This record gives sequence, structure tokens and C-alpha cells, in this order.
Amino acid sequence: SLCDLGYFMLSVSKDLGDALNSNRLSYLGSVFLPFFMLMMVLRFCDIKRRPRVTTALVVLGIVMLGITTSPGILPIYYSTVDIEIVNGTTKLVREYGPFHLLYYVYLIGYMLSMIGVALYAIAKKKIKSRVHTVLLLFTVLCNILIWLVEQFLPRGFEWLSVSYIVTEALILIIYRSMQSQGLLSSRGKTETYTINVLLTVFLLLFANFLRIVTKGTTPVIFTLSNIAALVIHIGILVFWGMSVFDRILNPAIRRYLTGLVCLMMLWMLLQNLNYTVFFNISPYSQWCRYAYYISMTLIPQLCLVSSKYIGKPDDYRLPWQWNLLYIPSVLLIIGFLTNDLHELAFRFTDGQAADAVRYENGPLFYVGVSWVFGCVVLMIMEFLRRCRIPKTKKFIRLPITLLAVGTVYSVLYALDAEMFGFLEMYVTICFLIVAIWESSIKIGLVQSNSRYDELLRSSGLGVAVIDEEFNVHYHSDDAMPLTDVEMRQAVVDSIMPTGSSTRVSGSKIRGGYSLWQEDLTELIENLDELKALREELRDSNAVAMQNYQMDKRLRVLAEKNRLHDEIHKQTAGQINLLSDWLGKLRHTTDAAEQRELLRHIVVVGAYLKRRNNLILVNEQDGMIKEEELDLSIREIMKNLRLAGVVCAASVQFDMDLPADVVMKLFDFCEYVIESAFDGLERLLARFFFREGCFYCCVDAVCSFDLTSLRSDSVSVSLSDDNYYTISFKTKGGA
Repeated sequence: SLCDLGYFMLSVSKDLGDALNSNRLSYLGSVFLPFFMLMMVLRFCDIKRRPRVTTALVVLGIVMLGITTSPGILPIYYSTVDIEIVNGTTKLVREYGPFHLLYYVYLIGYMLSMIGVALYAIAKKKIKSRVHTVLLLFTVLCNILIWLVEQFLPRGFEWLSVSYIVTEALILIIYRSMQSQGLLSSRGKTETYTINVLLTVFLLLFANFLRIVTKGTTPVIFTLSNIAALVIHIGILVFWGMSVFDRILNPAIRRYLTGLVCLMMLWMLLQNLNYTVFFNISPYSQWCRYAYYISMTLIPQLCLVSSKYIGKPDDYRLPWQWNLLYIPSVLLIIGFLTNDLHELAFRFTDGQAADAVRYENGPLFYVGVSWVFGCVVLMIMEFLRRCRIPKTKKFIRLPITLLAVGTVYSVLYALDAEMFGFLEMYVTICFLIVAIWESSIKIGLVQSNSRYDELLRSSGLGVAVIDEEFNVHYHSDDAMPLTDVEMRQAVVDSIMPTGSSTRVSGSKIRGGYSLWQEDLTELIENLDELKALREELRDSNAVAMQNYQMDKRLRVLAEKNRLHDEIHKQTAGQINLLSDWLGKLRHTTDAAEQRELLRHIVVVGAYLKRRNNLILVNEQDGMIKEEELDLSIREIMKNLRLAGVVCAASVQFDMDLPADVVMKLFDFCEYVIESAFDGLERLLARFFFREGCFYCCVDAVCSFDLTSLRSDSVSVSLSDDNYYTISFKTKGGA
């Protein structure tokens, strides 16, 4: 279509400039048609192509496009060229230059490649139908025959474009026929990334040619073509910016690249407004030109700052001194925007700022150029450092190559803007920057979250990602194939396909589901072994249980015996007293003596009960709560009252007590009671803690002499009316 459009526009051109632009448009199609034809033949023959070969062919096509579109700029493709109008139709009258032969070599190379691919497919039996094989060879040979006829016979028409259309139509017919007969093998979809790159390159070239072709036409057509080119450029930038926002992991780089996209769109918008809507309209045209320098000043700085984040962790922050770079940038932007006040950036020779043609560059302009140049140099140095492979002298080539292309183009454009103006400077610079950063993302210099398919393939896990229609988009090499029914069941609940020891589970994700598989072979084998072991242990389990119950009963009896021995050991004296009193009680008939014996039995019995309880509590953790001692003392006091003694007690520790301390204090209290019992009238027992010691103080009114109770640990004091104070202290823990 582009070839035919170019030839048609050439036929209606009125001057040499329009004719050359139309010729360039036709060559845009002619140069890339052989490439796409070769890709079709490769696909038709089921031959896998390498990405590097595809990239090399695209680069070769771009170089050849530059050569074939050089007429009017360089005398390398046509040494001389003019137009001739015959019967109202314009055609070019040209003499071929030294590089014209390269185009023939370029076409012959593609034709021989197609023949070679066809013969290789026949030899390797890639094509399963003889009829289609013959048709394919006939198609390629027809293309060669038409081209030879065009070269050696007089002609008044460009038959080569017809040959491309005929060849492409025949290949499409063959492809459709083989597809309908199921002769084409099913292969994965073409890599989306490669398609996007090729589509972007094509759209950029188309936008540039559209601008060149309509440059000498009417203002309306030129304006519409510039708007169309602007839509293409901004559309590409918007989609790239969205992909950057989704892919880039480092938040700083993502933020700066988004800012770059916005500045580029601003630059392109102002450029198009200046040359279309506000062309030679003062002062709006002048303001647009001044506003260019917002983007021109900030873009190199943002590129430099972004490059400093390459290879850094997500939470890394540049030193605050780097923020000082914004000061000169802002000052330069203010200087450019206010140029009409001081004319330090541009001095207009006629004193009128509205004239965009007659002006001289001022000192501020050169300061701005120096600032941009410095940022670019520092950015290149940073990229060279980042692209160097550690411990070698080698570099990652792609970003460095694009940096070199951008540098060479900028120098050439600065030397001769008219010669190299066939590519718009601002568009070229912007998309070279995009290409540099995109290449850095692609080679992994800038970390991104793309390349999921490669990650899954090399993960060693059985994982697949499917959409809501249960079409598989990504899967690992270890993922087992599943039917549509199995996938639908797996996203609801885990399944195990028939005859498999693998469990497949699913989970809902945005836009579809994730499936993963778990190899349960080892687990199933272990379960089988456990089942066999269970059968073996089932018979011996009953015997083991009986032995366990018997052992448990023996341990309980042993523990009871131990506690009985411990209780008897610690209360043997009171047990003997109680036994004697009970014996006397059985043999006496005197009521007074019986009453006296019962008084003793009640008090000692309460002591034995509480003392044994304290022994059992001591078996738990060696500590006894204050409440246990308080309850024991209260019960002793209660039984003393039954025996006719006026008594009271106070326990004030507010802490858990060591068991040996409780035993000593309780035994001491019982010892005093037993010693004074027969002459005891009143008693007050106080338990407290003071200065690291535990105390038991008994105040008693007793007719007996209790001074005999005095010892190293017991103090006895006597006051009037038989009032004794008997004190015992211990530090405890021993």
C-alpha cells in the first residue's frame, strides 16, 4: 500500500521536492516488503528464527532505507535527479549513484534467502504437501522473473511493486490452504515484545515520512500531517510510560522515567503548536519556542539522576547534594522564558521578538548548551560504568551503541542541520533516549517484573497461569498438561488427575487463575509404609497398653507409699500422741478426763490434717502460697476455741513462701501450743516478714512457765500476770 501510495503521489507531483518525498514514501514500502515476505516464508516453512537475526535484518533495512531516501540530500543513490512530466504524469529522470547497486544486492539477497528457505524446508520435509511445495517455488521464481524483466526491458511502469503484491497474495493463498488442511504445526504466538518494537519502528518511520511528504503541500495538509505525527509520537510515549510504570521495580527510576515521558510529550506538543497553530503568530509562537527549553534543560538532568539509581536497592536515596542540580536548571529555564526582557539567550537583529528567523544566540544560550552537554557527558560516563562487565574489559553493547548513535547524530545535526534535518531532531533525540532506557530494561540493567515466561520455565516448579476462559498463557517446563475440565475443577478444589500422584491446586488472581502442582509420590509412599506399620503394631498395641496400665498403677502405689512415709516421718510425734490419747479415751470413764483428752485430740488432729496438706502442696513446686498457711492457722485457732482458749491469729506476708519456711513456722506455732496447752488461757499468733527474715510471734497468757522454750532461735520474754511473748525467726530456703 505504501509503495502504491508513493508511486501515485509521484505521478501527481508538481516539483522536484514533492517528487523526491513521494519517492521516499515508495521506498519505505519497497525496502521492508522483502523482510516481511521472508518472515512469511519462514513461518510457512515452520522454521524458527533467532531474535538476533531478526534484529539484524531490521537494522539492515533501516540502513538501506537511509540510502534509498538520500536523493536530494546526498548524491550517493542518485548522482543526478530531475523530473519529467509526460502526458500529465510526473516521473523521475535520474542517473544512478555509487550506492544504487547496494539496493540490487539487498533485493537479490532476500530473493536467494527465500529460495534457500524453501529448498531447506523441502530437504527437511518441513512442508508435507508436494502441491504446496511446487506453488511456493513458483511464487518465489515469479518474483525473481518479474524483477529481471523490469531491469532489462524498457518500461514505463514500476513492475516491482506489482511483483511484491502478487507474491504476497500467492503466499497468503498457500498459507490459508495449508492451514485449512491442518498441515501447519501449531506454534506459540510471536513474542509480543518483538512485535511491539517492530511496530514502534514502523510507526516512527511512517510519521517522519508523512511529515516529509506533506512539507511542500498546502498548509492544511501539512498541519493535518503534523497532527497525525504528533498523535503517533505521543501515543507511543504514553504506552511506553504506562509499561514503565507497570514494569519498573525501583520507585525512583520509575518516577524519573515517568517525568521524562511527560517532558518529551510537552516538547513535541510545543513544537507542533509552534509550526502549525501558532506559526508566525506573535507572541504565542515565541512563547512556544522559549518553552522548548523546559524539556531541553530538564531531560538530560533527569537522565543523569536516573542513571545513578541503576543497580541500587529500592530504598536507596541519592545524597541531598544532588538536589542542588535543580537550581541551575530552574535558573536557565527562567532565563529562557524571560528572554524578551533581557535578550541574553537570543538577540533579535531587527529588535522584534516576533521574527523567529533573524536572531543571534546570546551568552545564556551557550550556558544552557554547556549545562546540557555536561549532564549528557556525566550520564554517558555513568552508563559506561554500569554497562561494564565486572572483572573484564567488556561492556554490554546495546545501551552503549544507542548512546553512541545519539551522540553522533547530535554532532552531525549541529554541524549541518539542513542536511540531517530529514529526521526531526527533537523526535530523534526523544526516542533515542526511550530506546536507551528500554534496552537497559530489556538486558536487565534496570530491574523489571517482566519476562514471566522465562522465570516460570526455569523455576523447576509445576506452575501455570491461565485466564478466565481457561486458556494457558504461561507455564513452566515441569507443568503437566491438563484438560479444560481438570482446570475448572482445580480452581474450585484440589484434584489428583487419574493415574497420577500429583495434586493440582488453583487460586484466583487478577484476570484469571494460577495453577500449581505438588508431587505427592514420596508422601503416598510414606502413607503406604505407615499403613503397613499400623497393621504390624495393631496386635502388639494391646499388650503394650496393658503393660502401660500396670506400670502406671505401680507408679501410683509407689508414689502413695512415698508420701505416706514422708508424712509419717514428719508427724510421727503428733501421731504417737494422738494414738496415746485415743487409747486413754477408750479406757477412761471419767467425764472430766474424757473432756480434757478430747481438747488435746481436737487441736492435734487439726494440726495433723493441715500439716499433711502442706506436705502435699510442697510436692508441686516447692513454694506454698500465703493463703495455705493462713487457712492452716485459722483452723488451729478454731479448734483452740473449741478447747476453751481465747485466741486469734494474723498472717501478713503478701508473697509466696518457701515450703521449708512454712513448715518451720507452722511447727513452731504447734510446739508452743502443745507446750502451754494445759495452762493456756489466751493466745495471739502473728506471722510477718521483716528485714529479710520470717517471724512467728506468739503472745500467750499461761499459768505454766514457758521460759524453758528459750533457745538460739527462740526468744522468750515474760511480763506481769503470766504474759509471755515467744518469738521465732528464720531466713528460709535452707
